[in-house]
Amino acid sequence: MRKLGLSDWASLAEIIGTIAVVASLLVVAYSIERNTATTSGQAINELYDANREIAQTVFANPELARIIDEGQTNFANLSDSDRRQFNWYVMMNLDIWERAIVRENEGMIGEQAVAGWHLYYHEFFKRSLSQELWDELKWNWTDPELFRRVEEAIADAEQ
Repeated sequence: MRKLGLSDWASLAEIIGTIAVVASLLVVAYSIERNTATTSGQAINELYDANREIAQTVFANPELARIIDEGQTNFANLSDSDRRQFNWYVMMNLDIWERAIVRENEGMIGEQAVAGWHLYYHEFFKRSLSQELWDELKWNWTDPELFRRVEEAIADAEQ
């Protein structure tokens, strides 16, 4: 058996170095994947938390629950004060939907993870938002995708 020469050792070191670089790249890729999953989970939890906070507020306040029920079924009959409360309720939910859209567009939430939110809010605004009310409130938002999605929900309600 012949002894390894300097060029043989250099070749061996090059092979070992290449394997180490590939292994470190795999570790970095795995870390990025885990970080992305964590960020997505945090963004989804943020949506759940915001939605839950609104639901708990409504649950704890029967008068607000009455206003919301009336606003969804007979908005025209609300008093000015009740109308303002209903508008704020709708606006808070629009904010959550916009947040979901922005997080999805930023790549912080995957398409599959946010799909249920889009369905939920489509149905929510189909029941809670008239074209008249949307025209009154929409100046608060600028996201074209939110506009498109809200207007689709309103159009579905009118069919």
